[in-house]
Amino acid sequence: MKHLRTYLQCVSIAWLTLALPTLKANANIQNGVPPGFVYTEGATFMLDGREFYFSGANVYDFFTYGSGAGDPETEFMDKGRIDTHMRRLYRNGVRVVRLWGFSHEEWHGFEIEKGVYNEPQFMLFDYVVKSAEANGLKLIVTLENYWNDYGGIKDRLKWEGIEVAGAGTHDQGQFLPTGRLSKAIKTMSNISSPGSTTTTAWSTGMIPPY
Repeated sequence: MKHLRTYLQCVSIAWLTLALPTLKANANIQNGVPPGFVYTEGATFMLDGREFYFSGANVYDFFTYGSGAGDPETEFMDKGRIDTHMRRLYRNGVRVVRLWGFSHEEWHGFEIEKGVYNEPQFMLFDYVVKSAEANGLKLIVTLENYWNDYGGIKDRLKWEGIEVAGAGTHDQGQFLPTGRLSKAIKTMSNISSPGSTTTTAWSTGMIPPY
């Protein structure tokens, strides 16, 4: 009987060890947070019921990995380079990567002109998301540039008939409250694997120094 009691105790401990993450995940679902999604409780990041602490890195130029021309799958994007760097980041202890999801230039541009989208570029970015997921990394996607490089907020406002000097003149605040930001979010979220747990957060702008 003593051996049986010890055995049952061990089984109970083993079951709790295995079941606890599932129980916590189910609790997250009840709170409206599906498993795998990062969320907050007060000032703390949480993931599957546990505090989520991480090392992060800024790799802004993932969206330029490839020639930017030719066949989308084999030339426009460099899948090997993307995967290799993702693995390197993970081995070095990085778990969250911040990257850019904007450019209005001809080379590796997402939206070259208003409403003119570069499909191969979105395919490249979609692969970046998939590679991050496959390599255990989460992403923070920056949606637009406060500065004039790669087009930036200045271009988006110009498309709406609003001329601004841009850069450090602090006249670009109109981008935020008028719905133009929501258009940028919808554009990127539609290709960034909707429902994927990989995207941890969206960054509304690249270093707006207000």
